[in-house]
Amino acid sequence: MSRAKSTAPPLIPRGRPAVVVGVVLSAWPGVTVATFAVCALIAAGIKIRRAFNSDRIGPVAGYLLPAALSLAAAFGSLTWPGKRPARAH
Repeated sequence: MSRAKSTAPPLIPRGRPAVVVGVVLSAWPGVTVATFAVCALIAAGIKIRRAFNSDRIGPVAGYLLPAALSLAAAFGSLTWPGKRPARAH
């Protein structure tokens, strides 16, 4: 009996960076907003790449909408008044 191949994205490659980000945020809390923005931009890039690697329109729209939300979150976190990343003086 053969098993069907899963179409779900593997969780380990996405989990490792999340652990690294968690350690960085715990050790250096002053970079929280900038680190979140970078993670959101990376996530958007991955979703955009997956959208255009598909041959059907359904998955394209299904990846582009979350990519747009990730880009909006990154932009909003960096431009929201009072929540800017700390700068070295």
